[in-house]
Formats: sequence, C-alpha cells, structure tokens
Amino acid sequence: MAIKIKFNNNKYYLEGKNNGLFLELDCSERISKYNLLTHNHCLYPNVEGQLYNNFSRSIHNNVRGDLQRSIDDLMKIYRLQRNAPFHGNRLAPIILGKRGIINGTPIFNLHNIDEIVRSFNELNRIISLELDRKLLPETSLSKILHFCKPNSFWIFDSNIGDLSKVFGYSGTFKGYVDLLKKLSSDTRFESFKNYILEVDHNMPGRNFLKIIDKILWLR
Repeated sequence: MAIKIKFNNNKYYLEGKNNGLFLELDCSERISKYNLLTHNHCLYPNVEGQLYNNFSRSIHNNVRGDLQRSIDDLMKIYRLQRNAPFHGNRLAPIILGKRGIINGTPIFNLHNIDEIVRSFNELNRIISLELDRKLLPETSLSKILHFCKPNSFWIFDSNIGDLSKVFGYSGTFKGYVDLLKKLSSDTRFESFKNYILEVDHNMPGRNFLKIIDKILWLR
C-alpha cells in the first residue's frame, strides 16, 4: 500500500504499509515535536524564519553578500557538507545568475511536479558545470533551492529517504518525487494541506513543503 492520507477524530495522519510493516504518522504531533526540537537545539531562536527572510531578501534584491552569508548560515545550522562548492562566496554569484530559472519554477502542485524536477536537475547541471565538478548532492542542493523559493522546491535528505522506503518508495530523490505525486493526488489532499498549514500557523516562514519535511523528517 502506497502512502495515503487518513482523517480520524479531527486529525490527519499519513499511513502506509510495505513488506508487512505498517506505519501511521500523526501529523500534528510530529509538527509540534519538530518545532520543539529545533527550538531547543538551533544556534539562535527562530532560525528557519530568519533564513527564509534572509534568502528572500537576498534573491529579490540581488545582493551577493547577503546571499553568501545566508548560504553559509544554512550550511552551518543544518550541518551540511562544508567543502568548497558549498561555500557562500562560490555559490552566491552562481545562484543569483540563475534567478530567472529559480523564479520561473512553478509553485508546487500535482501538475507541476515534473516541471519542478526539470528545473532542479537543470540548476544542478548548470551550477555543477560552473563549479567545474560532478553533480552536487541532491540533499544539500535541495535545501539551498528550497530556501531560495520555498513554495516550489522541496527538501530531500537521508531521513526522508529512509521514511520513503518504509512507505514503499525508493530512498532516493526520485522515490520522494513519487511519494509527493501520490500524496498530491489523494482526494483528501487539499483539506490535509489546509489542516497542516493551520497546525503550523504560528511558525514564521511557514509553507507547505517545509511542513511536509517536518512530518517526515523525524525518525
């Protein structure tokens, strides 16, 4: 059984079964737990809200120095790969030069997923070429592009990959794409989306794709 949305006792759950293993995620409980954990462990309060604001301002105003600092903050806070390609001074000018592709990427919905994947892959190819290296890891690049345009690009990391496998999908970026397609095609999707946005309504910078990350991120 692939992932599906369940509504019970005024709450929404994500559930699935694979190889005899049944999984049910209480969405509001996992959102609250994620918010508590990040509040207790982040280097400064309201870290994600500040990152969203800083990335948005940097991209909109085309300010290299601000974007450079935002990328470095993201790498540090989320303990992402810190080798040379992910230093803000290298990535910032390249990303600003690709604002047209980033801003032209459609807002997430079921019908736009394939187009968003094409934009993601094209940006990876172009950025990697300008850095003169092989393709960037999807886990790190997905976070950077998500904060550049949070309503279009989703976050993918190893935790989400592991949980995708439990739901019967491959633990790869493509597997998570398949999971998102199935989730978005569920008849309860719109009411589910409104529900989790309301659950997370007090969090700065809230957006649907980040909330899905919160639900699936915890092991």
